[in-house]
Amino acid sequence: MNTGKAPQLLANTTGTGAQTAVVLPVGFDVAGSAQVEVTATGTVEIQGRLGPDAPWVVFNTISASGITNMARVWPEMRANITANTGTIRVWVMN
Repeated sequence: MNTGKAPQLLANTTGTGAQTAVVLPVGFDVAGSAQVEVTATGTVEIQGRLGPDAPWVVFNTISASGITNMARVWPEMRANITANTGTIRVWVMN
């Protein structure tokens, strides 16, 4: 299904740590998907929060390339990367 929306890049890095947050124009009942590419080894936490004053919440942890479906896309999202030995790229789309 093509929704006409472009995926948002959450990460494209050879490093580790929390990546810059992406603000998504979504409602609270919007499902989405996250795609992760791990070229060597590493772990990606897909995190979300309701606004800039709210704490980050981990709602998925991925350690291999693939796609995961999300029941809800959060207004603010980021990727937190650990143990990266290659390049990790993460996209999200609602």
